[in-house]
Amino acid sequence: GGSAAGIRLLACCPDYAARRDRLLAGSGAYVKWEERLAGLAVSSAVSAGGGVLAGPDGLALCEPSGGVLAVRELLCPPQRRADYLCALAAQFDAPAYHIHRPAQAGETGETVGLIRPLHPEAEDWDAASYMGLTLE
Repeated sequence: GGSAAGIRLLACCPDYAARRDRLLAGSGAYVKWEERLAGLAVSSAVSAGGGVLAGPDGLALCEPSGGVLAVRELLCPPQRRADYLCALAAQFDAPAYHIHRPAQAGETGETVGLIRPLHPEAEDWDAASYMGLTLE
């Protein structure tokens, strides 16, 4: 379960962006969020009855929305995904879960948006790119 795996629900997470950056450091590309903006996303989730599910090796930004638990992003190693999913189910009783997470090597990701690189070096876009946190 969640607590047995070192995963707990936080009602505030002032260092969400820094934790997120550490978890995504090895990915091909991702959108870096300032702590202020990440704090706004966390506050929005908490005010809706959600929060940040945090463990030593992962994060999940959770926000109930219209009877569904919207997991704005789930960041954890693939071998720990089951632990984080169990923790989600233990913390949030929802009839459905909508989970955003980066695609792993060998997986086909789902297109959720468009991007126009503003710098020539960013034109070299690859399948490991992760747009990141979405606020709908």
